[in-house]
Amino acid sequence: METLHDLLAGAGEVGVRELRDALGDLCSDAKTARITAQQKLRRPHIYRIEIADDGVTRSVIVKRLSPEIAQRNERVVREWLPAVGLEDAGPPLLGVAAERTGQCVWHIYRDLGDCSLAGADPTDGVTELDVGFLSKPAFDSDPERLYDAVATIARIHARFAEHPLLAECRLFGRDLGSHLFTTTLRDGLLGLRALDAIGIKIPYERRVLLVRLRQRLELLLQEQPHRMQLLADFGGPATLLHGAISYDLSNFLAHFPRAERQSILDAYIRCLEELGWRFTPGADWNLLFDTAECARLANTVVWRVVALTKGQTDWPFDDLVLLDEWFDKLEPVLPPQTKEAVQ
Repeated sequence: METLHDLLAGAGEVGVRELRDALGDLCSDAKTARITAQQKLRRPHIYRIEIADDGVTRSVIVKRLSPEIAQRNERVVREWLPAVGLEDAGPPLLGVAAERTGQCVWHIYRDLGDCSLAGADPTDGVTELDVGFLSKPAFDSDPERLYDAVATIARIHARFAEHPLLAECRLFGRDLGSHLFTTTLRDGLLGLRALDAIGIKIPYERRVLLVRLRQRLELLLQEQPHRMQLLADFGGPATLLHGAISYDLSNFLAHFPRAERQSILDAYIRCLEELGWRFTPGADWNLLFDTAECARLANTVVWRVVALTKGQTDWPFDDLVLLDEWFDKLEPVLPPQTKEAVQ
């Protein structure tokens, strides 16, 4: 067994000293505590750590986050969810460790065990983009576990709908409301046009890619009035998580086989009906979902273009190639069936 001084040895992480001190504070005796297991999990910078302390073995999940995301997540766990009676909707946050130069913050969560809907972890080397919402379906459709997840999503949406705390959520979090679609498209087009103005030397095949992406964003901007009206009519009220209800659902549903998605959406609708929400017919769920997914892709384009304007050329273009392929692969989230609206 290893001591706390061996925490994440060789992992190449920053802020490990501060994380070690925070873990030590959770132990009855940091000097005698021993690490019995260290496991790298699905996403980058997330680990499961098992620690034997005074005859008891406990397991925690540690996550390395940027300071702004760490602050947001801490508010979610310690303030926002408890404010609506949902403090049990996620793992308890046991400790926080800020790297001394401000590069990152580590969060320490209680390990709730194998309660994820996700399938097997991808192999090392898979990028964050590769495991995005257009990746192959990887979620477990165990009925009981799936229903619990759907019911939790519905409860969070319902309890935070038009809640006064949303003002604070917007201030400290990211506002992904309906206007995100428009502002993201405009930011993306401004950035793509700026690449020509600042005179960056770009090979022909890469320039063709940028032109194609610009055309995609221009077409979406032309469709903006119709899409925004649809969101206004049927997108539902503002709420916590990713802002627009359709974004949460499209991202969630897309991880399941297409044939299962309508039944999952129906379960979500039933959960909200039990919470007092009223439904009327008329929504084009697929167009709502498509708008949310296009906004996400366009937003990713924006930040890759920003990196290009700062002189980074290789990895942003690698990602832009992938994003261009994803635009081509977009398909209706749901099979052509029942249309319903949330009000």
